[in-house]
This record gives sequence, structure tokens and C-alpha cells, in this order.
Amino acid sequence: MKNCIQCGAEAADDVVHCTGCGRAFSFVSSSVLNTAPVMADVTERPDGKTLKTLGTAAMGIGVMMFVISYVNMGSDFESINPIAIALKWVAALFGAALGNFGLLLWLVGHIIYAISFLPGKDEN
Repeated sequence: MKNCIQCGAEAADDVVHCTGCGRAFSFVSSSVLNTAPVMADVTERPDGKTLKTLGTAAMGIGVMMFVISYVNMGSDFESINPIAIALKWVAALFGAALGNFGLLLWLVGHIIYAISFLPGKDEN
């Protein structure tokens, strides 16, 4: 038997709503708790490997994008096309930003890797 938290009426364990006030029972019965799967205790700590990998890839793509777009700027002033020049500068700036973001991810990955060596609550 269980009691309603609003009106205090008693109800059977399999009842979903209170018979006195109609409020839904919001707790889980003990029979459901006994059949619920038990989650394994996760003790593995993050090592930052994913962030280091993503950071390295982003830095590589960003640096290549910056170098390719910057080299293609050229000094050909005979055919000045403002849209092409603007697109090359946007590509160069995006490549630089992507490289810097990759560096940030890479550094955070190494910080997480360093923190993973610190002892946990249960370790002495």
C-alpha cells in the first residue's frame, strides 16, 4: 500500500492515480525498482584523447586552408576582382580561426589528460 502525498489516502501498489483526489503517483514502486537493470559503476576517467585528435585535425585543416588561400592571393594587380579577393581573405581568416580553435581543443585535451593523473576521491 502507498499513501498519496496530497490528500493522504491509501491506495494499492498497482494504482497509478489517487482514488481520493486523482493526483498521479510520481514515485516508482518497489516492484519496478527490483526489476530495473543495474548500471555498472563507471570508474574510467576521461583522458582527453578525443579533444586532442579533433584539435590536431582542426589545426591541420586550418593551417592548410590559410596557407593555400594566402598563397593564392598573389600580386596580380592587372585583373583586380574584388569578389575573388574578398573570398580569398575570408578563406584565409576562416583557416586562421579554425587553426586557433584547433589549438584550443588540443590544449584542453592535454589539460584533461594531465588532470586524469590526479588521484580521485576513492584513491589515496
